[in-house]
Amino acid sequence: MRGRRVAFNGDGSQSGYSALRAAVAPLAEGDRFFADSLKSGGHLASMELVAAGTADLAAVDAVCWGLARRHRPELAAPLRVLCRTATTPGLPLITAARRDDGEVAAIRAAVDETLADPALASARADLLLQGIEVRADADYDAIAEMARGAESRGYPSLI
Repeated sequence: MRGRRVAFNGDGSQSGYSALRAAVAPLAEGDRFFADSLKSGGHLASMELVAAGTADLAAVDAVCWGLARRHRPELAAPLRVLCRTATTPGLPLITAARRDDGEVAAIRAAVDETLADPALASARADLLLQGIEVRADADYDAIAEMARGAESRGYPSLI
């Protein structure tokens, strides 16, 4: 893909920008890797650009790829996975910092209960939701380390 056109969500996207930058950094050898880039604004738009031949490559998170394969098979059909980037935690569910431990526990219990509701099994399947996991803040350090690794290789920007 050296010298090709890449589609990316936006420079603040972990899965649609930073993960790809980290994967390409060792190959770029401190130089520009892609000849051109298109800021798509989102995973679906990036897939559409690649499917149309307007871009040659895009990074798409596994959930969006799975959803496209399930709900937009006509979009996913002309696309293929070239490789997978390093695994990082998914997006966190957040609430206000002012919430006390009791409120946080109640919110988590409500989410768990909703995800376990048999009446919502079809909706969960459609959204590829299997559950939630409470992660330590330190688990997200992998994302910053990925960015630092690309920068240390002389690749501070995907484009």
